[in-house]
Amino acid sequence: MGKLEQYDTVADRKGLGERWNVYRVRRRLRHTEWLVVPYMMIAVVAYVLLETPLLYVPVLAAIAVGIFVGLRRIPPRTGIRLILVYENGLLFVHTNAYPVTLLWEDVEASRQVYEQSDVKFRSGGIESTTKYGHLTIWPSDGKPPIVLMHVLRQSELASTIEEEIRPRLFESLNAALDANGEVPVGPVAVTRAGIRFPAADKDRPPVLLDWSQLKETRISPTSDVLLRFQRQTGAPKGPSSFVVSVPNAAVFRDFIEETRGLAE
Repeated sequence: MGKLEQYDTVADRKGLGERWNVYRVRRRLRHTEWLVVPYMMIAVVAYVLLETPLLYVPVLAAIAVGIFVGLRRIPPRTGIRLILVYENGLLFVHTNAYPVTLLWEDVEASRQVYEQSDVKFRSGGIESTTKYGHLTIWPSDGKPPIVLMHVLRQSELASTIEEEIRPRLFESLNAALDANGEVPVGPVAVTRAGIRFPAADKDRPPVLLDWSQLKETRISPTSDVLLRFQRQTGAPKGPSSFVVSVPNAAVFRDFIEETRGLAE
């Protein structure tokens, strides 16, 4: 029985159902490891200049590329190294621990955030910055969040998680709106009449901007919800734009749009 089949046995005992996909975690290369390819290329050039056996050049180049690719696929020494997605949840494989399972119903929220690294490359006079990110999963039982980094096809994994928990999140947001008349998210609150913001002056009451003033809702590059408003004569003075930092930003954005649509 292979490793994946062993994990499937664990998942079956936990009621996870059929396996859908496998995602691997790879550690980032150290600076010294990045030097493998240049050193191999130098060796190729030196060998060609000294011996001139052109037949060996593609072979040595292939070895260099193979070493480079192999280094990029080295699993982490600690932490999670595999994430298996099943019909009813997730299974996390640690390097030195028993696999941990998490049912979809036990996932409270998730959030994928991309960050910019400080490594810059210049090509053709254009300077660009590499990007990396992390995916955070919050269990509903109050345990610490699970933070994943350097997952191959991480965006695909994040989309799958959000797709599975989205109906339940939407239902809970609507239930909170029905029960309380509002859904607080950080400093703002979504109501049936519009969005309420804290006043600039703490001694003043909050400001309610009705739905007619909401111009745009979209997801920012940092995975937050960006709200843009248009000022109207005689309307309460509020912010022209506001960023709401919330897990599963796409779900919250769609909830705002649905609430506004029902009010109109």
